[in-house]
Amino acid sequence: MRKTNILLIFFIVISLVISSKKCYSKMMDYQGEIYSIFFHPLIVYPELAFSDKNDHLVYMDDWFVTKNEFNKIILELYKRGFVLISLNDVFEEKKDARGQVIIKRKKILFPEGKKPLILSLDDYNFYNTMKVHGTIDYFYVDKNDNLVTVSKVKGKIIIRNDQEIPQLLEKFINNHPDFSYHNARGIIGLTGYNGIFGYATQKMQDKNYIIQLIEAKKVVKKLKKMRWEFASHSYFHLSEQQQTENNFEKSEKRWQFEVGSIVGRTSYYIFPFGDSWDENVHRMNFLKSTGYKYFFGVSQSNKISIYPGYVVIERFPMDGFALRGKYSKSKFFINTSNMLDNSRLPDYKVHQK
Repeated sequence: MRKTNILLIFFIVISLVISSKKCYSKMMDYQGEIYSIFFHPLIVYPELAFSDKNDHLVYMDDWFVTKNEFNKIILELYKRGFVLISLNDVFEEKKDARGQVIIKRKKILFPEGKKPLILSLDDYNFYNTMKVHGTIDYFYVDKNDNLVTVSKVKGKIIIRNDQEIPQLLEKFINNHPDFSYHNARGIIGLTGYNGIFGYATQKMQDKNYIIQLIEAKKVVKKLKKMRWEFASHSYFHLSEQQQTENNFEKSEKRWQFEVGSIVGRTSYYIFPFGDSWDENVHRMNFLKSTGYKYFFGVSQSNKISIYPGYVVIERFPMDGFALRGKYSKSKFFINTSNMLDNSRLPDYKVHQK
């Protein structure tokens, strides 16, 4: 019996080695640019999002992509040689003689000809403004430990396992394992004011709070199992000027209390609206004091700036503007001529509203 087990283990190891070689034929010392993109929740009911009667039509068209568009984008990224990578494989942290954290780029042995890509998802809270205009209502972990989506459309409850990015990406990686370096997935950015993943985790005094908390924790546990990481996207999603420093610090402590207690400690912080605050010394010192080291903005540069003890990473927005070719760098990532969903209205009609 023991000999059989040893042989089985041997064949498993050999098969893993062979499969890894099939994924990547040659590894190189990669010293080039690290790319980064992000999405908002997907539009899974385009008939709601792109109705000319929708008073949020411009909002949905500008900042969101549909499920079909996402599938096209991921396939296009794959064909162009992008490979998902985790920040854990990009940076290393050491302490100097004074105990200060020093962050440096790691030596990355990466597949020859491939480009490392950091993926992040913003606002996966499923705000009320999203739910009624085409996104899902919430994530749910079913009795078989599957991550499913739940929506209520025209009074009907719809449960699916193929509507949101974590589900779709899992299927894609299963078919294309070389799209994920060291099993990387992405980072999910969460605010707190409207709960998380469709659960009212902000209503701590509500009689149903414990049920909401339990279900939200199940979702977090499942996503971690799927190798997703989490980031703060601030508590209220307000711009730098919309809060005093004192109110900002109070709201960030509230995020730690309400959301951080569910997702666990994180060193990732996504600036609201993508506006980098790294020149605001007071605010940055506060955020760094609470454990954040990696900060994410939004631009077309994919610039990464390494400072003493922290890093600022710019991300490209994968949204309606990108698909319509309104960003100069859109064509670097995708072919904008064939990405748009047929359900979208012509651009001029959208912006007549």
